[in-house]
Amino acid sequence: MAKLILTVGLPKSGKTTYAASLAHPMLSLNAIGNGNGDVASVQAIRTAAALLFASGHQAVVIDAENTTRHRRYQWQCDGWLCEWHRLMTPTEICVLRAEMGGRDDLVPLIRGMARAFSPFVPDEGLCIDIHDCYELSELPPARARNYYVQSATAGSF
Repeated sequence: MAKLILTVGLPKSGKTTYAASLAHPMLSLNAIGNGNGDVASVQAIRTAAALLFASGHQAVVIDAENTTRHRRYQWQCDGWLCEWHRLMTPTEICVLRAEMGGRDDLVPLIRGMARAFSPFVPDEGLCIDIHDCYELSELPPARARNYYVQSATAGSF
């Protein structure tokens, strides 16, 4: 059966870099429409994935945040198996990457998505946690201390 590999992670978590490393055709939700997961954009990506499967590809990668159950549900289909690759980059590292890249506008979005994250449930399919998408050395010493305190009490991100 065809396999749809879907990234799950906050903005600036390394999803695009990771997805590109998988050596399968990659479709990016951010490259279509307004990138916010609207119905037309999702349908366009689903159609493109179906065409890639029809042309003989056994796996297609979808690069998108997919942090809520609602967003993940829209990819389910009887025509393929969904395999979720959740990038476990901590919120603080995503925020730092956004700030260092001059994208302060992403900081509230990153924090909001981290708070709204929906845990996986068994009927969503296989979820693989990817832990090697960041290095704690990315954090300046003062922020690293804060990260350790936050991660001891935080949830998934």
